[in-house]
Amino acid sequence: MKIRSATKRDLTECESLIKIPELAYGRGNHIDKKFMANYLDPDLFLVVEVKSEIIGLIIGEGLKGKGVIIMYLVVKKEYQGKGFGRRLVAELEKRCKKTGINWAVLYAPALSDRALEFYKKLGYIKGHKLFEFVKEF
Repeated sequence: MKIRSATKRDLTECESLIKIPELAYGRGNHIDKKFMANYLDPDLFLVVEVKSEIIGLIIGEGLKGKGVIIMYLVVKKEYQGKGFGRRLVAELEKRCKKTGINWAVLYAPALSDRALEFYKKLGYIKGHKLFEFVKEF
């Protein structure tokens, strides 16, 4: 198992990994590799590999006030529950601390009790329910 910064070469594999129902936008579409390329940051876009296969990723974006939003976290279904997601979050948090970022916010799928419990175990506090509104212009 290896966690490393994502590179341009990883984007096709990351694009297929992120196409799960929980990460679809309001109209059912997903981010693509062109969109992901905007987030290539050595500290905020990480992948986890097993035997040279990318099995998970985390994408964060820096915020004002020394914060980060964890926008995407996904681990292939067959690798879930084995600590890979926890390690990705821990590595992102470690890299953030080194760069002066000292808080994080994330949004979890409201209908996924498993995801909600996962984030609670990592020390994240559940806020109030929100609904996503989408408008293309």
